[in-house]
Amino acid sequence: KSRQGALNQVDFVNFFNLLTHRKDLFGIMKTFIKNGSEKTMENISMNRNELYSFLEQAENENIKNIDNPTELQRLIDTYELNNEFREKGLLSLDGFRNMLLSRSFDIIESVYSRQVYQDMTRPLCDYYISTSHNTYLFYSQVSGNSDPEAYNHVLLMGCRAVEFDCYDGDDGKPIVKHAFTLVKSCSFESIIRCIEPNLFKVSP
Repeated sequence: KSRQGALNQVDFVNFFNLLTHRKDLFGIMKTFIKNGSEKTMENISMNRNELYSFLEQAENENIKNIDNPTELQRLIDTYELNNEFREKGLLSLDGFRNMLLSRSFDIIESVYSRQVYQDMTRPLCDYYISTSHNTYLFYSQVSGNSDPEAYNHVLLMGCRAVEFDCYDGDDGKPIVKHAFTLVKSCSFESIIRCIEPNLFKVSP
């Protein structure tokens, strides 16, 4: 706001909040709260009962025992940074985001995500993984089409890491394309549906 080419503390916090506001999580919250369609990203909040309804469907082993008001409030106290919301037993959109990004909600089992569980003493070449760059391209890097079949081709060759360059399509759905080139895009959905039968045929 000062137009001095730098952010002060308040500007930085506002900028950070702008970058980290999650529209996808906003949509999820609206489905679990009363009168959700009337809320905005700034004033939406979830009470303990609504939070419990969400947790019932989360099916996460780490939080399966959170089923009483005390435990629910503990979650809110832990992840809600707004004092006013926290004292009222409410979880804001930012608090909801903080909760879902926490270790308790990690989709990877904690035994694998919090410690080294594999042998890391071998030479680097022993950990080689076949990877693919611009997987959606069969031929030219600057023209032609993005092709879902290109993914099947590399997967059946044993590739374990593929690349998606995703952008918003005109209809709001994700597309895959090589940006700033003449390569034509294809839908992200078409790729996922195409490769599903071959994902683990060669590489488990």
